[in-house]
Amino acid sequence: ARDTAACIAASAGIIKQKSGNDMNSVIITMPADHVIKNADALCRNLEDAVSVARSGKIVTIGIKPSYPASCYGYIQCGKKIDNGLATVFFEGAGFREKPDAETAKSFLEQGNFKWNGGMFIWTLNCIEKSFAAHCPELYPLIDAMAAASADQKSFEKTFAALYEPLKKISIDYAVMEKSDAIVVAEASFDWDDIGGWLALRNHVKPDESGNTVKGLFRGINSSNCIVQTQPGTLVAAIDLHDMIIVNTGDVTLICPASSADKIKNMVKNLSESENTLNYV
Repeated sequence: ARDTAACIAASAGIIKQKSGNDMNSVIITMPADHVIKNADALCRNLEDAVSVARSGKIVTIGIKPSYPASCYGYIQCGKKIDNGLATVFFEGAGFREKPDAETAKSFLEQGNFKWNGGMFIWTLNCIEKSFAAHCPELYPLIDAMAAASADQKSFEKTFAALYEPLKKISIDYAVMEKSDAIVVAEASFDWDDIGGWLALRNHVKPDESGNTVKGLFRGINSSNCIVQTQPGTLVAAIDLHDMIIVNTGDVTLICPASSADKIKNMVKNLSESENTLNYV
């Protein structure tokens, strides 16, 4: 994995080739681990965002925060933009990394911060200019991928050779935090990030003790746990509260729900050892 900056640069190159070098092509980048039920509202926001993106701006969709989350990045909104569109737009006033609990609370109190949902709408021309200005080490990848994608027979081999050595960096660090062309579109749709185990609580009805369970589970004096097991596997818990317990057949994860953000650290740790790499 080379994170989102390399992914977007490579994708831009492929789209450049497939569009016949149409630099006005609009590219919409969206994470795959989100739940959005109101598709009509999403489409309306995207249609308006495409209109703004054609003016050379990078449009990001900001999610109105419902609680002071420390697990999401934030976007600060500046002056409201009057452009006659149904979607509400603001000038971008800066990205903020995942804050601590106190800072997240202050963001909500200020009222001009949105969750960064990682959704970006921009033209191919804007992408090229942004990488050239803010992340020049990845800029050549765009044309390299455009050339590589012209030959489908050798594409996979060429892609691996170009992509694997690349620097791992997110699009936020590479471009967004440095750009002065950011516009924030206020989301009018529902949104939930299901990239973590805590999100199961929003989509699976809890039992009488508040446990969110997928699979076979029995608990004694155990509450507010998130449990997922494989068929044929039973998880039994005694005096456990606010825990995450996941069994995938060959791996079992146990941690406090409050430590969910640290699971990625464990995955990294396991990936660094030959003894555990195959379990990741």
